[in-house]
Amino acid sequence: MKRVSLSWTAILVTPLFLALGGALCVPEEEIEEELPTSEGKLIKATCDRALRCEAEQGRSFVDEETCVDTFNDLLSCGYYVDFGFVDVELRFRIDEAGSGECISWLESADCAEDDDGGACADWLRVVDGEGEGESCQSDLGAIRFCDAGLYCDDEQADGICSVCIAKPGVGGSCSLEAPEIECDENSYCDPADNRCAAFKAYGDACQSHAACSPGWCDDGTCAAPLERNATCAEGDLCRGALRCHEGVCTDQAGPGQPCEDGGDCVGGTVCMDGTCEQVDLCTPATVGDPCLMRCEEGAYCEDNRCVAHRGEGESCAASLECGFPAAACDSDTSTCETYQQLGDPCGADQQCIPFENYCDFETDPQSPVCAVSKAAGQPCGTSFECASWHCDPVSDTCAYQSEICELP
Repeated sequence: MKRVSLSWTAILVTPLFLALGGALCVPEEEIEEELPTSEGKLIKATCDRALRCEAEQGRSFVDEETCVDTFNDLLSCGYYVDFGFVDVELRFRIDEAGSGECISWLESADCAEDDDGGACADWLRVVDGEGEGESCQSDLGAIRFCDAGLYCDDEQADGICSVCIAKPGVGGSCSLEAPEIECDENSYCDPADNRCAAFKAYGDACQSHAACSPGWCDDGTCAAPLERNATCAEGDLCRGALRCHEGVCTDQAGPGQPCEDGGDCVGGTVCMDGTCEQVDLCTPATVGDPCLMRCEEGAYCEDNRCVAHRGEGESCAASLECGFPAAACDSDTSTCETYQQLGDPCGADQQCIPFENYCDFETDPQSPVCAVSKAAGQPCGTSFECASWHCDPVSDTCAYQSEICELP
């Protein structure tokens, strides 16, 4: 299983701020009373700038209340992904020491400024994120994350823990391919030599958008984001929250307005069936309702709508559609098939529910049946027998790798 570091926040935070739904309504005059000082100040500074700079940066949220709700939801409910066999829930906290510089920039920076110079790079931290040099070895159902500015180095020998190390800066080794190694917030990974390089200035030659942060690579040259009402084409970068719509950089669509994808909608909404719809991050949505991450039991989120799991024999493209791990999408027939239950006959064509049961050939090789997966410490011959999905080759017992590995 691939380990996940705080690099997720680089992927998640911006889309989340543009797409998360409001669930907690805090009046403006109560913001700093309801939240700890550092959180209240940072949220207020961010939402104030979003509204103050709407003309230059585009509309990020419908109003300040939705903006505040979005941050509250991010801190209260975190980020959730249902992989079927394991639910990943990432909780965030605001780093008081790192938020001060960010607040100062938000309050003082001109609305035409796009680059915060790294002032707001490390204010968002993972709750219980591992520090530098600490183990980030993950197990099934227990994924560990590294804190801000670190990544999980899982290229270790057998028995050695994956460990959190600092992201490389300018001149350091990096990789855009697995195993991916990201550069720090002040550099990008140059594929020409797999080294971190300083971001290029506007007007410099470039081969990718990554080289031009906070701008973009416009036909081989780093350029500033396009201003409001500028002519644009698909793939062009408009400033801030502006989007390229019908050939012009303009505001994102609000609730009830037409859209083509999630990037067209303001914060607090998602694009569902061609319309921006309000969405709630914290409460699991019911079948038919708009969703971003969470759906009620028996459903999953597809194209921002909660859809009921497909039944036995129905067509599918992925096992999550079938309610994995209770059922899976058969790769040969592209239909949902239910797994064998505890005590049922099993074999090559009759598989047991993964992570819960295994096919026991040892008790009766002629008539194997599904048995409960073995707990840590029980003898094993293969990892498929273990609830941890790891049979320690040294002790021949089921074990969680995070408990038996050694730091490098």
